[in-house]
Amino acid sequence: MRAVRVFTQLDSLPEAYRTLMSEAESASNFFSSYAYLQTLYAHSLGAEHSLRLYGLEKNGQPLLLLPLCFNSHQYRVFQAPALLAASNYYSSLFSLIRASESVATQDDLNFLLHHIAQEVPRWGSLDLHPLALEATQLPAMEIACR
Repeated sequence: MRAVRVFTQLDSLPEAYRTLMSEAESASNFFSSYAYLQTLYAHSLGAEHSLRLYGLEKNGQPLLLLPLCFNSHQYRVFQAPALLAASNYYSSLFSLIRASESVATQDDLNFLLHHIAQEVPRWGSLDLHPLALEATQLPAMEIACR
């Protein structure tokens, strides 16, 4: 059984997600580490940004984590806020956080993105920049966003 969990603070991440981040970091992606996200949020994103960490679980075990954020001061009457990659242009290897490329399937990514698209209130857009064009999950993310 698949489920999406949304975390609004890094400190609220269960140990299983921290382990997932540690495994992803060990696979040579520092930008997937807990320490990096903690530093980014504390010193780069700014007080106006609120985190939205989307975790996808299967049978209670985390498969992946998609770190996003939004500008909480951007609410306007006729414009929904944009959901943004929790990154900046110095984190050029922003990506889904997962321990192994083979863990999450295309169907899992579709499930996650469908959940995000159905949230209320709705998001005006989803901006995953600066997701690297050569990232192995880019084609899968593009398909899931359709």
